[in-house]
Amino acid sequence: AQRLDSHFRFREIILVVDENGYECYLPLVEQIADIRVFTTRQNNNYYIRRLIAAEEAIGDVVIIGSFDEITHIDFIQMLEQAGVQNAIVIATRSDRHSLRSWLSTPIIALGRAAGFKVNLNNLQTIAMPRSLLNQVLLHSDPELALRFPPRDPRLPLIYFYVDSSVPFKGVFYQFKRRVQLIQKLLVYMAPILLMIVSLSSTVLMLLGLS
Repeated sequence: AQRLDSHFRFREIILVVDENGYECYLPLVEQIADIRVFTTRQNNNYYIRRLIAAEEAIGDVVIIGSFDEITHIDFIQMLEQAGVQNAIVIATRSDRHSLRSWLSTPIIALGRAAGFKVNLNNLQTIAMPRSLLNQVLLHSDPELALRFPPRDPRLPLIYFYVDSSVPFKGVFYQFKRRVQLIQKLLVYMAPILLMIVSLSSTVLMLLGLS
């Protein structure tokens, strides 16, 4: 809050937390001005929490992040860059892990086919002006679009490279998150997959008749 107040005339902080432990955040509401706390059920997934934060934000430039990353990222610079260049700014690791990139290739290809810019080297922190955020929220799958921007020329994208080492969650945590991602991509691609299956069946039927 102090860093934001030193750069901007108005700012607001939104926290989306589990309903079981929201009491520990109440002192922040008393000590810090313009902070709001929203609670969700514990079984609500990561994408729904980001959507709640995006829908409740009222600022001209909005940044969505996580507790694990925010202390390792210059979010002031991200906000200024998003506002000045009128573009979506997404934090990404400057050091690319070759093995992680290779293992992520199927998910990246699946995301590309679904129309999203999926790159698992990118971090969870993303900043964008209000006008672009409104377009993202109008997407048919805003939960996924808030994490991986759609491949749309109306949504310019800029990468913000992070030099410091951002904490990396454990393998099991990443596995659960990637399973959720694959599930959402497959659900989004269901009409395309059905069309491919229908065309393949038609071709096979014609071949069989001939």
